[in-house]
Amino acid sequence: SPVLLIHGDDDRNVPFSETVDLVESLSRRGVDFEQLVFPDEVHGFLLHESWVAA
Repeated sequence: SPVLLIHGDDDRNVPFSETVDLVESLSRRGVDFEQLVFPDEVHGFLLHESWVAA
């Protein structure tokens, strides 16, 4: 099954670098994934435009 990664780049609960590392690992293994990165968004997705886009 494909993997969907959704991450705000201002997340203070889960460092954004963990998503970067996961993307690299999935790519190396040939895993099908989609990544959505929301600029200036925190862990709880507080910005309305992020809710709409996700």
